[in-house]
Order: sequence, then structure tokens, then C-alpha cells
Amino acid sequence: MPRANLLNTTDVTLKGFLGNGLRYVVPPYQRDYSWREDHWEDLWLDLEEVSQREDSQHYMGAIVLQQRDREEFQVIDGQQRLCTLSLIALAAVALLGERALADIQKADNQERARLLRDAFLGTKDPGSLHYRSKLSLNRNDDTFYQGTLLQLHAPLAPARLGDSNRLLWGAFRYFKARLAERFPEPEAGPALARFVNEVVALRLLFIRVLVDDDLSAYTVFETLNARGLDLTASDLLKNYLMALVARRSEGDLRHVLDQWTRITDAVGIRILPEFLRHYLNSRQPFIRQERLFKTLKARVSTAELVFELLRELETAAVWYQAMLDPDDVQWHAIPGAREEVRVLNLLGVKQFKSLVLAAARRLPPEALSDVLRFCAIISFRYTIIADRNPSELERAYNDVAVGIEQRRLQTVGQIREALRIVAVADEDFRDAFSRRSIPAGGRNKKVVRYVLCALERQLGNQDVRDETTPATIEHVLPENLTPEWRNEFDDEQHARFISRLGNYTLLDVSRNTDLGNRPYPEKRSAYAVSGYEISRRIAFPDWTPGTVEARQREMAGWAASVWQF
Repeated sequence: MPRANLLNTTDVTLKGFLGNGLRYVVPPYQRDYSWREDHWEDLWLDLEEVSQREDSQHYMGAIVLQQRDREEFQVIDGQQRLCTLSLIALAAVALLGERALADIQKADNQERARLLRDAFLGTKDPGSLHYRSKLSLNRNDDTFYQGTLLQLHAPLAPARLGDSNRLLWGAFRYFKARLAERFPEPEAGPALARFVNEVVALRLLFIRVLVDDDLSAYTVFETLNARGLDLTASDLLKNYLMALVARRSEGDLRHVLDQWTRITDAVGIRILPEFLRHYLNSRQPFIRQERLFKTLKARVSTAELVFELLRELETAAVWYQAMLDPDDVQWHAIPGAREEVRVLNLLGVKQFKSLVLAAARRLPPEALSDVLRFCAIISFRYTIIADRNPSELERAYNDVAVGIEQRRLQTVGQIREALRIVAVADEDFRDAFSRRSIPAGGRNKKVVRYVLCALERQLGNQDVRDETTPATIEHVLPENLTPEWRNEFDDEQHARFISRLGNYTLLDVSRNTDLGNRPYPEKRSAYAVSGYEISRRIAFPDWTPGTVEARQREMAGWAASVWQF
């Protein structure tokens, strides 16, 4: 087929898709409905954002279609988005119908519900009086979608629904709840209808891609990307792999689609490109995100290599998912691994993942705990305290990952030595720690608790854990200056020292509440009888900028022992 005839593209809104009397059919072999709450939430937040900016639009990606006849199109790619958006319209219809039944603007809400249903969902068949849907799903989902959801019936036994039907039901309930929260007033029928008819229907922008045959459908994405459209590397890769396999058989294509779905379900669609890059960087020299698709395309040129790549990705996805969840079953048989994974997630670092993927693939399971511990200590020293360039750390992890992959690094000792290049030296670590500020709010609050509890375990010889201890973070210099405290700190000094690590300690909940903004001598007396050694050691006669710095230098010495590489 000549390249010029491959694509027929048009920008179109949701109303342009569903409001024109055409029908869209998902092929039987396409994957089941698989969007989950994180996907629904992302879409809802996008709708909230676009609704707040007049005349703005949100790009929803490409919908790839193959025309079957004058009124019917087969949906090659985009069924998850079309189905979810139809459920938003259905949720609005249901909410308007409920308010009409409650005699709230009854006639008007009935008419609004009818107009939305006709525009976005389908029209009644005059014989059966059932709605002829504008969208038909695959063989596993269509009966539930047509026979239960579109009829606004609740399933008789929701707990017994299949996975994809349960997700369809969950999506409908999720968006109905969001719409009810956004339009809580009983008389909000007009605003609710306008939200669907104007924001959802007109402010979401798609690219409609018409193709001539199945093979063309799986080769359009690289062309789209070359035209400057915002397609992710995972979009490109998926459709490139489909193109290679589509030449063989529908069975092989279905198998690849199912395998791709298992991979995306394991790691999550939002971080799939990141997973793919970490996977590649666990096997070969470092690549950046923008080189991801070209690198994978160069590696995979036949259907056999597609199957091999997907097998590797599916195995890697299991470990990648485990790195996101310290309670994952993968860590149950590896002593110490759960705690290190928890810490790495708490610190919010990602650079280590290529190294762990290589270690999981090439090393015995018991070595993983040591590798994870190295990563947690290095990440804390390098990123959290020394605040050095994370890209250099990622490259170092990549070098070690390639060494493991190539069997040059086969023992824990060899890996530790290879990582010393990014293990911040003790002197540099103590110096950086003695000057570090970390505001104890938001996500950082957990990091500060982690630091204080780790120091307490070192000092007090008791197992105080940041995830379970009832202790609270105490600001010695309080967050709000009183006249007594202004004798030692002016506003500029207060802003500079309030978040210094030396200004924090652990305190019992009741004592923290009682102390509040009291003068330092009263606080010092409470610290002396605290249940935490880190607080009992605060014995300075006063609390000044110089005192904060002195205590933080003291804490830096303890920290070098706690986070020792």
C-alpha cells in the first residue's frame, strides 16, 4: 500500500464521534474493558481542569477506525476511552432520571436525560423498545453493557461479575458519584446536562484515523508521531508489535493483545513508558525516554522477537509491580527486602529500578535484599541529603545493571564495589546533613519521621518504626513565633531554621500538644522526661540559630553510622 494512502485523519470531538448517527463496534478479539479507578480519576481530573478554562480543549489521543459500511466502523484502537466516556454520559442520564423520579424538575429532567441518551448512547428500537447502542463492545463485555448498563439496571450479583464487567459497573458508579458531588443541588439539572453536552462532548479532542485494513491499523502510529502528535513510546511500541504479528493470524494477534494487557495491568498505563525504559536500561547502555521506541524497534523486527520481548516484559513487570508495593508477594521469601522497598518508595526515588530488574533476572533471590539495601542507603545519602544530580545516579545504576546482565558482576561484594562511585563519602555526607533543610509537610513529613526514627533506633536501642510509632514531629523552634521566641529568632532566621533537621525531634503525642509554642526552657524540661532518647539528648541551655546548627552537626555524626555504606 502506498504510504500516501495509509492515513485519513481528522480532528474530532466526542460529539463528532457519537452524535452523528454512526455505530462503532469493538472486534471480538480486542481486549476486555480494563480501565481502573486510577484511569477514571485521571480522566475526571482532566475534565475538571478543562471545564475551568474557557475555550480550552484536552487532547485524548488517536482513535483508529476501519470502516465496515456507511454507518458502521470497527474500533481498532481507542475502545477503552470511548467506552468510558459513554459511561459518563450514561451516569448523567441515570442521575437526571433519579431526580425526575423524585419530582425535581420532572418533565425537564426527563427531557434532558432523553436528549443525552439519544445524542451519546443510542436510540430505541421500535420493535424491542431496547436502545440500539452507538457503541458495541467485545464478546465478553457487550452483553453486560447492552443488557444491564444501558438499561440502567443494577446487576443482580455484583460480586459474581467477571473482571471486566465488574470494572464497567465500577466505572459507571464512579462517574455517577463524581457528577453527584459536582452538581449536588437538586435543581442542578441544567448545569449537569451542559457539563456533558458542552465540556465532555465538545472540549475533548481526538484524532480520528481511518485505515483501509487491519495491517494498516497497526502501522499508523509511527506516522502520527512523525507528524508531531503527542503519542507515548508505549503507544508506538504496542502498535508496532501488533503490525508485526498481524501478518500471521488472528490467534497470534489475540495472544499478543492479551499479553500486552497483562503487562499494562501489572505496572499501570501511566508509568508504562517509564517501565519500558527501566527494562531497557537493565539490559543495555543508558538510553533516554525519547530514544525508547527507536531502540526497541531496532531490537524487534520479527513476530518471533515480539513473542520473546513480551515474555521478558511480562516477567519484568512482576518485579516492577513489586518495587511499587513493599507488601507484594515477591518479597515474602526474601528477608529484609520489604523494609528496603518501603524506604525506597517513601523516599520517592526511581533511578534504582533498572538495577533491581537486572538483579532479579540474574542473581539469586537472597542477593536482592542486599542490592535493595545498597540502593536505599545510596539514594538517601546521594539524593535526599546531598541533593546531587539524579541523572548521574541513574547512569551509575545503569552501568551496574549492565555489568550484572553481562555477568561481569555476579556477587553482592562486586556490586557494592561498583556502586561506591555514587556512595557519598562520609565526610561529604556529614557536611551535607549538617546543613540540610526538609520541610515537615506533605510527602516530606514521612521522610522527616523516617530520619528521626532511624536516629532514635541508633541512640535509644529500641525498635521505633516511622510507619507505626505514635510519636509526632516536634519543632523545637515553633512554626509560629511568639514574643519570647522573637528574642532569639527574627523573621528571616525563623524562615531559615524552621525546617532544619536539627530543629526536629520526636515527642509523645500528648506532650507535643501541650508544648505548642511554649518558651524553650519549658520545652527542654519536657524533653528531659521524653520516652525518646533523641529528645532527652536536647540539653542546650538556650535555643538559637547557633544551637540548631550545633545539634544538627551532632545528628550528622549519628546519621553517618545509621546510613553506612
